[in-house]
Amino acid sequence: MPSRTRNGKFQYLVKTYYAAAELPTSRADALQAGFSIFLGKPCHSGHTGIRYAQNGQCTECLNHTERQLQVALKVAPPEVVALWDECAEKAHPGNSYKARITKRYLARHWMRANAELIRTVLAAPKPVYTAGPEDFDNLEGAYREDA
Repeated sequence: MPSRTRNGKFQYLVKTYYAAAELPTSRADALQAGFSIFLGKPCHSGHTGIRYAQNGQCTECLNHTERQLQVALKVAPPEVVALWDECAEKAHPGNSYKARITKRYLARHWMRANAELIRTVLAAPKPVYTAGPEDFDNLEGAYREDA
């Protein structure tokens, strides 16, 4: 298995499925050949030139923005999230897809206003849990013997 990077899943996909074929170097060539990605110029953030053929966006920038949005949805106060839900439902009653898009749009505005909080959460180290033998001492009664 290829080494995983920050964008591990996508890099694995590129190395696995596109290793034999050369990636197109222009969006037009990629669309014509049926590729979903192409190798263009590096983006303004300096990421590799792997971009989506559908819209030309940098794959790593898009994934980073998606991670920020997920953090914003988890960190935002519950009353703010409830307001987003209410506004989205009023804007698109009965259409859950459009309501979800509207909620994400509102979350992006909150995310930009609270960028420092989002950066702090993203930079925090992830907790690592390792199970040791002492964790299994308290399992008595967890399983039924008569079953």
